Amino acid sequence: MEIKGLGNNLNKLHDQYKKQGSAKNVKSSGIKDKIEISEEAKLLSSQNIDGHEIEKVRSRIDNGFYNSDEVLNKVAEAILKELNRM
Repeated sequence: MEIKGLGNNLNKLHDQYKKQGSAKNVKSSGIKDKIEISEEAKLLSSQNIDGHEIEKVRSRIDNGFYNSDEVLNKVAEAILKELNRM
């Protein structure tokens, strides 16, 4: 699993929070969420995905695979790595 950067919005949000001192003010500051879809993801979305693969992912979700310590640790490490770059 690979997690890419959090982007500049996190820095802006943090700076705004420090300036205004409350989460309520930050929420009303006009900062919007943004999603960027990589070229690789766009390519994958245009391909036919085997129904077996979809069932495999659904099964992993149902069985809590993505809530396992291993997966959660990878996510946490990626977030910390990104935060340390700020």
